[in-house]
Amino acid sequence: MGDRTPGAAFFDPGPATIDAPWSFLAVMVIGLPLPAALVAGAFTPTRLVPARRAA
Repeated sequence: MGDRTPGAAFFDPGPATIDAPWSFLAVMVIGLPLPAALVAGAFTPTRLVPARRAA
């Protein structure tokens, strides 16, 4: 592994890892669009209004 001085471990950053905020990502990907779709569906008309003839 090589020769290390006593202070070398202090400067060793170790393996590069990314700490992902999984709960935040889950809320943004699943939790936010679901209520938005429910609210949009509640205010969207389900039947089209028949067009009146001008003749």
